[in-house]
Amino acid sequence: MFTERDVFLQDDSNLTSVLAKAHQGFALDVDDILYLLHLEDDDQLQELYDTACKIRDAYFGKDIYLYGFLYLSTYCQNSCAFCYFGRNNSNCIRYRKSSDEIIHAARMLQDSGVHLLDLTMGEDPYFHNRSQGSHALVQMLADVRAATSLPFMISPGVLPYQVLQDIKAAGVSWYACYQETYSRELFKRLRCGQ
Repeated sequence: MFTERDVFLQDDSNLTSVLAKAHQGFALDVDDILYLLHLEDDDQLQELYDTACKIRDAYFGKDIYLYGFLYLSTYCQNSCAFCYFGRNNSNCIRYRKSSDEIIHAARMLQDSGVHLLDLTMGEDPYFHNRSQGSHALVQMLADVRAATSLPFMISPGVLPYQVLQDIKAAGVSWYACYQETYSRELFKRLRCGQ
């Protein structure tokens, strides 16, 4: 016995409509995305994959884009249950790279052919809990911008709004702030004490 949902999922005109919408550059709504996520028919899945490849090719071609991780610091003021950098992990080897080390590594990554730098760190108290900490972070980012021509992102943990404005002015292309979950209960268990 088929449900209304089963009939909707098997209707190829629905698939054609949703894929045409995506191919024309229109945003898919929640119902469209749920529809695509529930596809099971091999032919429909192949049509989805083929359309996704066409859209990818239209925006990016067949190029492969590489990005290089550059870990700035393994110090962190948090004790997240899942993270190796957590302040209570006595097995983590702690370091904080100097500006010279960071610039040298950023130039080496640029010379190796990467297209994007990902500057990663824990919520290092040196940058987060000192009156001059955010200034040191912003200056280091400006130095990386001056030393390389690559776009770069930074994931330093939670930053105040003004510091976000400052890192943007320093040349940061993307800011990544990972939340891991929207479940308040799971967040409490994963992000201990935050």
